[in-house]
Amino acid sequence: MPLPKGTVEPGAALSNSFRFDVPILGSVYFTKIGALSQELKTTTLADSTAQVTGKVDPVETEVEQYAHHDAEIVALEAWYAACKVGAPLHKQIGTLHLLGADGQPVRSFLLDGVICKGRQIPELDAKGDGEGVVFTWKLVVDNVIPL
Repeated sequence: MPLPKGTVEPGAALSNSFRFDVPILGSVYFTKIGALSQELKTTTLADSTAQVTGKVDPVETEVEQYAHHDAEIVALEAWYAACKVGAPLHKQIGTLHLLGADGQPVRSFLLDGVICKGRQIPELDAKGDGEGVVFTWKLVVDNVIPL
């Protein structure tokens, strides 16, 4: 029997409930995490058919954080600075947990080889409505592995 409109199946992962752990950052709760889209590389064979190579390209995504979250911004800036110079431990292993209504992980992914590739401070407009400023951080992930 289908659930009534607007209800969530018990045990479902919720799009607004997640945790992304990266050791160099400590406990950082991002306000938004972009899609992690990964595809197998293919090659074209002599008979013009496609064949997978078993390899994947790195995944690029973005995470967002409010500018006034001081501890998180300091940690992200330090990681970004480490990535700029290729410091030891600049490449991290992260874990993305999709959480259910009870706060428990429903599905988890290992993010292997995560680096902080860039930072965007948004356009500011004195005529705007005065919304909170959100920084966007660009991440590159070598591989996404279901746990």
